[in-house]
Amino acid sequence: FQAEDGIRDLVRSRGLGDVYKRQELILLLLHENPSFLRDTYHMRNDEQHNPHIPYDLKIQPYHKVVAKLTHKYCTSKEPLILDIGCGTGHTLYEIRKLIPNARLMAVDIDERCLTITQQRVSVEKSIHIEEIDEIFGLHQKYDVIILSHVLEHLCRPVDTIRATMNLLSPDGTLILAVPNPVRLQVILFNLMRIHYVNKGHVVSWDRSHFINLLETILSLHVICYAGDYFRLPFSHRITII
Repeated sequence: FQAEDGIRDLVRSRGLGDVYKRQELILLLLHENPSFLRDTYHMRNDEQHNPHIPYDLKIQPYHKVVAKLTHKYCTSKEPLILDIGCGTGHTLYEIRKLIPNARLMAVDIDERCLTITQQRVSVEKSIHIEEIDEIFGLHQKYDVIILSHVLEHLCRPVDTIRATMNLLSPDGTLILAVPNPVRLQVILFNLMRIHYVNKGHVVSWDRSHFINLLETILSLHVICYAGDYFRLPFSHRITII
């Protein structure tokens, strides 16, 4: 399955997906570094620095994976797509290339991220929020909702998933992407007594516990597996002769 921090080539990973009633839910274990959304957990973001995503973040493989899944599972010709925690807009940019007629909605707690997103891709609406619960008051149904690297920053991920499902159209698709804490880089760092943590993470799941969250706690049926690539630690220092 998947990794975070420098996902690239060499090793392929896997993630998770599911269906709830007539609505589809695709789950991924992917790369890290999103802008995050808060519920009962708070962390300071100012105009000069976002501790969770660099404003100059380059496009990552998981952006393209999420975009391709959106294209694959979206049945509407002019879908209304909501990206909650859009970061700097790379995912929406990739979606625009695949679905030119898509109506894109960008949501984030960081106003600078929203500004960068609007500079990168044309969106129908940009929404700045302070709390994740503000989203659930929207009086609209969406064909696709994306929560990429958001759940791990929330104190109530179960409630968030359930509430987000209610925002989907009858045939809508919810795409979730979360980082995998059980990856080679972290294992090696632990062996070297190097402590790694994303200070914005409240929870995390390995593959088995994420399946348990979806199938046992939420009673969802997993139907899709997806993932991207990660770079092997120190691989940039290896010379092939």
